[in-house]
Parts: sequence; C-alpha cells; structure tokens
Amino acid sequence: MVGELNFEVEMFLSKLSLLEVKSETTGIELTINKKLTRENLYEFLKDDLIFFLQKILSGAKISDSFPDISTIHKDIIQILKELGVYVYYPVGKDFAKTSIIERWYTQLSKTNALTLPKIINFFDIYRNRLYSLTEKCPYEFSDLNKIVRKMLKSENYEISFEEIYSAEHLLRDEILFALLRQIAPNNRLEYLVGKEIIVDLSNQFIKILHQEFSDDLKKDLNEQKIVADEIIKEKETIDTEFKLAKKLQTKTLQKLPETDERIHFSLWYSPLIHVGGDYYSVNQFDTNEYSLFLADISGHGISAAMLLNTVKISFEKYLATYKDRPEKLIRKMNDELYGKIGDNFVTAIYVYINLKKKIIRYCNAGHPKAFLYPLTGSRPKVRFLRQTGKVLGIFQKANFRDEELKLQEKERLIIYTDGISETFNHSKQMFGERGILRAFSNSDSNNGELAIEQMKDNLKIFQGNYPVEDDRCLILCDINNQKFTEK
Repeated sequence: MVGELNFEVEMFLSKLSLLEVKSETTGIELTINKKLTRENLYEFLKDDLIFFLQKILSGAKISDSFPDISTIHKDIIQILKELGVYVYYPVGKDFAKTSIIERWYTQLSKTNALTLPKIINFFDIYRNRLYSLTEKCPYEFSDLNKIVRKMLKSENYEISFEEIYSAEHLLRDEILFALLRQIAPNNRLEYLVGKEIIVDLSNQFIKILHQEFSDDLKKDLNEQKIVADEIIKEKETIDTEFKLAKKLQTKTLQKLPETDERIHFSLWYSPLIHVGGDYYSVNQFDTNEYSLFLADISGHGISAAMLLNTVKISFEKYLATYKDRPEKLIRKMNDELYGKIGDNFVTAIYVYINLKKKIIRYCNAGHPKAFLYPLTGSRPKVRFLRQTGKVLGIFQKANFRDEELKLQEKERLIIYTDGISETFNHSKQMFGERGILRAFSNSDSNNGELAIEQMKDNLKIFQGNYPVEDDRCLILCDINNQKFTEK
C-alpha cells in the first residue's frame, strides 16, 4: 500500500513536470488522445477476458471458490465468438498467471458464495466495463440505464444492490492495480489518463445504480402507500359493516327475563370480534316455566356470525310448540338446519325448567356438558347435563333424547360454550371443565353476577397474555328451591 502511494505521488509529479514542459515550450502542444487510450484499455481488458475464458475451457484450475461451470462452456464459446476469437483451446498456452477477472472473482468469493448463477450475474458487470470502452458493443450493453435496471429487476439476477455496488468497486480496484503494474512502467501519463477513464466510467455506473435503486424504492413506497390506503379503506368499510352487524346481532340476542327470589339469570357474552357465533336465548313462558338455549356455531367471527340468524330462526320456529319437549325441539332444528349450513355444524343445549314440578328437562346436542352445582353444603355434589345426541346440521335423521333431573334445595345451573373451557395458556394447558368447576367452588358468592366476575378473573389469571381464540358465552341460572311457592 505504501509502495503504491509513493508510485501515485511519482505519477503526479511526472504529470506536473510534463505540464511545466508544455507551458515553457513555444509552439509545442502535448496532448493525450483519450480516444486512443480508451481503445487501448478496451484491448487490454479484452485480452484479459479472452485469456480467462480460454483458461476455463482448457480445464486449468481457476480457484477453490469456483464451482463447476462446464455446463456453460457453450455460452463461453459464444462470448469468444462475440469477441472475434475462434481459437477456444489454444495448444501450449501458459495459463499459470492470473487474470484481472480471476483475481476479481477471488475477491468476490470472500463475501459471496459463488454459485453458478451468481458467477454469470457478476460476469455481466465485467462485460459492461469492457463494452463501456468501445462504441462497437452488443445491443444488450448499449444502454447503461437498461443494464442496471435489468440487474436490479430481472428474475434471472440473484445479486442484490449491495452485491452489485461492492462488485463494481472491487472490479475498478483490480483494473487500476493491473494498469499500475503493466501500463505505468512504460507510459506513466497514459496510465493516469487510463485511470481517470476507468474511475469516471465506474462512478457513472455507481451513480446510475443509485438512481435506479432510488427510483425503484420510491415506486415501491408509492405502491405500498396505495395498497396501504386501499387496505385502510377496506378496513374502515369492514369495521362499519361489523358495527352494523353488531347492532343487528345485539337486537337478535335478547335481554334476560325479569326474575324473582326463586330464580335468577346471569350472563357473560363475549364475541371474539364485533360479532360472534354463539347464540343464546332465555325465555319465560309463565310464572313457573322457563327455558335456556345455548348454541355454538362451528368456527368464530364473521363466518360463524353469518349463520347465527339461521339458527335463531330455526329455534324460534319450534320453541312455542316444543317448549317442554327438548328432544323434539332439537330434532326439528336438526332437520331444519341439515343442508343449510354447508360444512359447518352447531352444538346446542336446551334446558326446560319447571319450578312448580321442581324439575329440569334437557337435550344436549354435542355441546359441552353443563353443571348443576349445589349452593349449599360443605361438600357439594355436582350433577352433569351430559350429551344426549350428536351435533346439529351434519347428520340426517339423527337420534336425540331427553334427560330429566329433580331440582334440589338450592342449585346453580351453569351452561357455557367451549370458548371458555378451551382457553389455553402459554404452557399449552387448557382451562377445561375442571377450571370452570374450580372457579365456582372457590367463589364465595351466591350472587350470579359476582360469580361471573370471579370466573372472568380466574380465566384472565390462567390465560395470562395468551390470545383469546374463540367466542365466549356463560349463562348462570340460580334456582332457590326453598322459595318455591305456586304462583
């Protein structure tokens, strides 16, 4: 490096001395023919390239970083023809020395894995430098902007902007080093002019590379902005539709009936998004008869919500006729929904409550089992409302059955959708039925609303910051047998 710097200083001093001679000499013009220098540079790099290509064809070792490129020998021969060379395998030629392009590839291999496609891509950078020195060049190298654009955009190029930029700088350095060794000792002034030409051409290439890359970046940013604006508009439209759907669904999901000291209903309904696929209905037929219905449409969000109205219409169609016959109501709903909900299905539970007879009668169609939880006693014995039939909408002529349970002194009926029981935490543990029962067993409140809040707290602690993945619905019905009086 120090030697090269000293040599550069010597070149500069030589140039100054020549300029002094020019200023002192009367009638003598010392001029440098740049056109001739360009032609000489072209021949210099051309000979270097020919040597390299013939070396490859001869089978001589290039470098350890070079892959097998025998598959492109035909292309190499074509390039030699392009250069006006028709001797592809020169006999007796000494290939011991290294060429500019070979040393350049060696430098590239230090930061790039030289795959065959990359070798071909980098080769175009060398060819561009060669043909930038002559007016007689192949059409594909006649327009520098197009060359750079092709390098940046073509699917055939596996080299990045950074790799192109670095390769151009390394090539310039290798060419200048070769000129310093081979041209400067014989003609110092021609070396300086040649160096100026190579540096100018390289700077021009780098400038256009930056410009094309910048233009592409601006274009991409503009396109991304357009796409982003469209997405925002679509989101605003969807949000508006969701809000409208939520209003409609809120009207669809009725309020709980008024209760007294004998029976009290509490509810937690939490859709995953604005609308959900959980449908509930709590009804009072007279002073002693009530019913609860809870359905969960497969999936969640908008796809499930779109089918909610279908389930609602079917349920309301048969409710009045079969209010105290859960099996018949569920069977009719299955017949109604079969073939109407595509590949979806519905789990559902219908519970009929008769305070006068002190019984509940239910049908569970593939739904998570509900609980009858005693609110008195130190060791409460929980009763389960297990599945008594398959899910709705999938099986034609499916079998369902009723189950009847006698109400005890003071009990809480708990029905819910699997969005609660199938809550997960970061350890991939599921809250499950045990989690629900544990939450209610730890609850010190006979108030349904407070019990639900405690359940939500338990879920939140268990879940942590793990995302909610489904709609959630929980209905409590507190029945006080001690207060039963015929009304």
